[in-house]
Amino acid sequence: MSCQSDSMATETMLDQLRVNDQIVIRTAHSTYIFLVIDPSKHLGLVVGGVFGDYAAEAILEMEPGARDHRLRAGVRLCFYIESSAGGKRVTTSAVTDLIYRRTGKEPPR
Repeated sequence: MSCQSDSMATETMLDQLRVNDQIVIRTAHSTYIFLVIDPSKHLGLVVGGVFGDYAAEAILEMEPGARDHRLRAGVRLCFYIESSAGGKRVTTSAVTDLIYRRTGKEPPR
């Protein structure tokens, strides 16, 4: 997918994320907002869903066993959270709607 700055889409590839890109993820019961901090690690801040109004630093990945790395409706996503108590994985139910907003700049080549 090729997107210009400030464009929106309903799916994207994990390896195409940029700093400050925003992903709104809706499931049957929750809405999450993920703001990309480090695209190479899929690291960002997530709010909403089980995280409530408090931002948590998380790594965004596809559910284990996923056939590809496209973020889109129908897939389940995992947020990996690290804390002093250890790591935790939060797996969403199937995504019903996804809005991907590209706001980051093209990485230098």
